[in-house]
Amino acid sequence: MQAVIMAGGTGSRLRHFTERLPKPLLKVGRLRVIERLIDNLQNAGVDSLIISVAYMADEIMRVVRQWVYNRGVDVTWYDEGDRPLGTIGALAMVAAELEDVFYIANADIVTRVDFTRLAEHHVDEKAVLTIAAMEETSGSRFGILQVKNDMVVGIAEKPVFQRFVNMGLYVAQKTIVQYIDEMTETGMDSVITKLCADKQKVAYYLTSAYWRDIGTMRSLSEAREDYANE
Repeated sequence: MQAVIMAGGTGSRLRHFTERLPKPLLKVGRLRVIERLIDNLQNAGVDSLIISVAYMADEIMRVVRQWVYNRGVDVTWYDEGDRPLGTIGALAMVAAELEDVFYIANADIVTRVDFTRLAEHHVDEKAVLTIAAMEETSGSRFGILQVKNDMVVGIAEKPVFQRFVNMGLYVAQKTIVQYIDEMTETGMDSVITKLCADKQKVAYYLTSAYWRDIGTMRSLSEAREDYANE
């Protein structure tokens, strides 16, 4: 199976670290973030990678080539250069290289998601796109008024709100490329919105597996603490 890894971000919120290293090469435990991601994908049967790069592209390519050497993984590169294409825009530029079904993963994710089960769920759901999701709950310390036409019609006392969070991990059909314009900065959120508007099936795979997005100093610190004894 194939995976597309989006590794083009500048890591601006981690500038203290990313002035010297691109975000995918930051270490969490004994491994760099992108090394850990590649291992997880390979364990799920991935033998072909497409990696989109931009910021410090040469450094990422050097490290990944060393990591996959003699490991049975083919790597194709797409360099966004000085024109970043957002979280998913590069997909349109590598359309000819895509398999019919493939993983998509952001390169700043540390996770223990079972990628095999994610792919199986995608097939079972017969979806165009399946999003790995985790449940997040938050509550209010206050009573929340329910209003309509300038009138209070009820009150919810200290309610708990439930949300499903996009984990930046997907399984997709190649057909989603038609929803992405070439050489245009495109976020996955806009692609999902277009798919839903076109009544294409977008599924979600709910998991409680370990997950951290290391895009902030706090989340990077938490991930490193979690893997401190690795």
